[in-house]
Amino acid sequence: MSLKSKHPNMAKFPKSFLYAGIILLISLLCAAAYMGGGKSENAFNKVAASSEQSAGPGPEKVVSDSNSSCPTQLLWQTDARQMYDYELETDILLDPSVLTGESGAKTKIRVGVKGILNFRIFDHPTKSSGTSEKIEGWEKSVYAGFQFSPAEVRIYGNSDTEGRRMAELEKLYETFFIVAFSKQGTPSMFYFPNPLDPKDKSSLSELVKIAQLFMPSKKLSKEWVEGKHQWVKKEKRASGKFEAEYFVHKDECDTIVKRNLRCLSVLSNDMSSPGSEKVNLTGHVIHSEFKGRIEPDVSWLASFSGSEQFEIRAGKNVWSVSEGTINLRLREFDPNPSLAIWKEDQGVKAIIQSFADPDKKADTKAIGAWEQERMKGMAEQFKNVSVSELLADIKDALEAGNNQSEMARLTHTLRDFLETYPEKALSVPDLIKNMALSDQGAGSVLLALQLAGHPQAQDALKTVFEDGEQLSDNRLRAIVASGGIKAPEKPLIESLFNLSENREDADDEDLERSDTGFLALGILSDALSKGENPSDAQGINERILNYLENSDDERERIICLKALDNSAAPSIIPEIEPYLVSESVAERSAAVGTLRNFSDDYSLELLAEALENDPETSVRDTAVEALAERGGISEVEHVRKQLSEETDENLRRKMIRFLGENRTPDVTETLKSQLEKESSRAAAKDIFRALYEVRAQQTGGENHAIQ
Repeated sequence: MSLKSKHPNMAKFPKSFLYAGIILLISLLCAAAYMGGGKSENAFNKVAASSEQSAGPGPEKVVSDSNSSCPTQLLWQTDARQMYDYELETDILLDPSVLTGESGAKTKIRVGVKGILNFRIFDHPTKSSGTSEKIEGWEKSVYAGFQFSPAEVRIYGNSDTEGRRMAELEKLYETFFIVAFSKQGTPSMFYFPNPLDPKDKSSLSELVKIAQLFMPSKKLSKEWVEGKHQWVKKEKRASGKFEAEYFVHKDECDTIVKRNLRCLSVLSNDMSSPGSEKVNLTGHVIHSEFKGRIEPDVSWLASFSGSEQFEIRAGKNVWSVSEGTINLRLREFDPNPSLAIWKEDQGVKAIIQSFADPDKKADTKAIGAWEQERMKGMAEQFKNVSVSELLADIKDALEAGNNQSEMARLTHTLRDFLETYPEKALSVPDLIKNMALSDQGAGSVLLALQLAGHPQAQDALKTVFEDGEQLSDNRLRAIVASGGIKAPEKPLIESLFNLSENREDADDEDLERSDTGFLALGILSDALSKGENPSDAQGINERILNYLENSDDERERIICLKALDNSAAPSIIPEIEPYLVSESVAERSAAVGTLRNFSDDYSLELLAEALENDPETSVRDTAVEALAERGGISEVEHVRKQLSEETDENLRRKMIRFLGENRTPDVTETLKSQLEKESSRAAAKDIFRALYEVRAQQTGGENHAIQ
């Protein structure tokens, strides 16, 4: 049964994927980056608070590196105040069938962004008022403020001629922010006021990144090649990393030509679908040419314009083609005095400190401008759809034998619905219980709850694994899904602890759920340690350690060690050490396994000692696996030195394969020596392959690990 036939409001291609693709493409030439990834650009240099000179009008101060008369160097004049007309247009053609594997109409969309870009250079912060002594580290950059106001953003559909004004995005673009430039023109750090979410920060940063020009500080050769100087620079944008070529003609020293030669990588370059293989995205520059003009007495740029055609491929197929133009040109200075960029009378350090004011800290649950637009689109998509219908679609698709791609699409569709209507997640547990979903169907629904991840979805998962009337396998799946939550709430954590500690008079299924709960808690600890409240992760680890230290049950101690392995917390190393010499082989093996997550010398010594001295093959095997997962040169050395001492044939073969994949001159000599005395025919073949077949493959341009 087709979802499309039942719900005409819904496109066959998941709207979240469509929207993500559109924003990814827009970000190539426009200030928009929905898929820009998790790294926030709201960096804040932590320096001691002190009074400083305010950046008001003052004497001209040139901080450029003018080592060559041609090309003309960028000028950075303190308190320079300029205004630009700014226009961006991008046309996008998106082929959803490349990801779905099903035929369908291509989607055309056009995005227009235009307005006035206000620009101001602030003075370097000084150590105290009335002095010229700069704060160490700050003097290496130029601090410029930007504010895009007024702004107009329009998005046009397939047959839309007027376009739709995007009020929330226009409001976003009018945000005042600071950019730290290198004196050669590279934007190295962005400072945004709280609260802004990462997507919105990436969107603002693209306003500047798209127009960046890099001017080499070193003198270029006195010799001209075909009448021009040329240089290459790797640059990062919200959408990925690019290699850009620059050149200047001998008779046009103030005009810099820039071409993006190739896309080195696409940020967020895989679109993993549940139950399906990763779709690798690669970017390819078809055409690119921009020109930037530098003029005397004009800081930064006098103008920047050009166009680019860019395609993104999913595997070998073209998923999208974008054609875009930018036109940035200096205009008459006629400022709006009410804008923050012109009203600001503090120095740049004070401004940045005010941006990072903890009282204005961004609410992690706040919805950014791009996310609001996405949610509006999904609300329209799902206005006549119920959660029970979506679960029925999953059930019907499985009964009809649909492929993994279709199941992934339905799972993401349910996830999008639950994001749009969080309260609907609370009805899912009863639907799972009453609709007689297959194992795979229930797994898809629980995965959708995990991907939605909000408190209501967490409550739904908790309800499933707490409910004794649910199928045992579904309770277990709900625990596993809970371990994948990126921002777990305290009720979910407490429920998992209650489940895990309930081991008295437990049957085998109860114990399996308890074990899985401990493992899930370890994974949640790792997720929390990377978020805004790492102390919550420490709290989980301390409780697991308490169970470990006070348990008289070997099985419980082993599962606690494995949970701590999942947590990857360095603080656990001293607590784990006693279990490395436990009388229990399984405990020693579990304790050794926890050391795979670290890179310090002390944990390496502990691993090496286990490999060299533990009498049990299973423990030494775990040590080799941990060393291989760590993968450093020192780790390779420990395996190399121990190879000839290892008595177990299977473990020796594993060590040989690892060494073959990490060849050094010393490793090569060790393998040759081992080959001469190796008693196992199978191990000797492994050495031969490590020495010769892998090298032949690498010489031919491939790098295949021995299986």
